[in-house]
Amino acid sequence: MHLCIFEDNFASNFLPLTYFRPVYDLRCGMFSLHQRTLGYLSPRQISLHTRQYLAAYLKEENPGLEVNQVSSDSCLFVNGRCVMTRQLAKAIRKTSSDTLFVSGGETVAAYLSSTNLDKVKSKFQEDILDLGFLDGLSKVEVEASLVRYPWDLIYANELTLLDDFLHVTKNRKLVTRKGKVHASAVLINKKNIHIGKKSIVNAGAVLDAEAGPIYVGNNVKIFPTAVIEGPCYI
Repeated sequence: MHLCIFEDNFASNFLPLTYFRPVYDLRCGMFSLHQRTLGYLSPRQISLHTRQYLAAYLKEENPGLEVNQVSSDSCLFVNGRCVMTRQLAKAIRKTSSDTLFVSGGETVAAYLSSTNLDKVKSKFQEDILDLGFLDGLSKVEVEASLVRYPWDLIYANELTLLDDFLHVTKNRKLVTRKGKVHASAVLINKKNIHIGKKSIVNAGAVLDAEAGPIYVGNNVKIFPTAVIEGPCYI
């Protein structure tokens, strides 16, 4: 499957955060929006659509990926504002014919081939990609979250952190504590606390995962008497 993540006309709503990055490079939960989409869809080939002045930067940051072009004969387009979930990924992967996926009147994704794909390719030199001009596509209503403003990322962060924690740890099967935890540190609800390799939790620190999981990555240092309440990703 060839996947293209694109920016639409809501990109300006996220200024100044999006002056120097596309919307889908903003973070919600443990990952950026585009990392989450890639993680759930696992495409064989990837394209990124962005504003023209960001194209050279994206090519440098993502070597090997196509920027503002699609070389395949068919492609699944996903809105860069989408907070991808397992259920949504499953719904849009099933299609094999040209289809527009919408939620609340907004374009979430589109599977395009042949003439429809050629029409969209002709629009790649424009700063935004609006798939609403395509006619005759079958429409499928899906349940999806599309962020519209920066605060939407904040509102979605708590539930997304929980979803990410379960996804990364395979529903807690891969929760480990490989770092060094001082004997006087307090870990509450340990099944919801992951501590990565070479990380250090110093004396008197409290990691409280009763209200949500805590994921501490590799090479992290938590200072003495720090108090961390989940959900949290470090």
